[in-house]
Amino acid sequence: MVNKELKEILRSVPQEELQPIHSDIQGLKRDVDSLKSDVHEVKRDVDSLKEGQRHLQNGQEQLQKNIVQHLGDFTEKIAQHVDDQTAALNKRVFVIETQMERFTRQ
Repeated sequence: MVNKELKEILRSVPQEELQPIHSDIQGLKRDVDSLKSDVHEVKRDVDSLKEGQRHLQNGQEQLQKNIVQHLGDFTEKIAQHVDDQTAALNKRVFVIETQMERFTRQ
């Protein structure tokens, strides 16, 4: 019953008066479509940012592992260098002590 009355009322309204309302509705439809497109684009951008963040986190983890590995390598090389120098000095001291002992026995 309400539908029938509504249809009668709409038929009694001149088309010139309905045209601006129709234009407004069409404009709203275009705006909604534009907003949907913008939201879709924002979602793609967010997905892209998330992927970039994952990539950066993986890179950072690898960088940290590399730094730790290189620090270990450098520490070992320094320790080996110190050991080599200590061995060389010990040999020199041994030679000098041997000569001093020989001189003291004479």
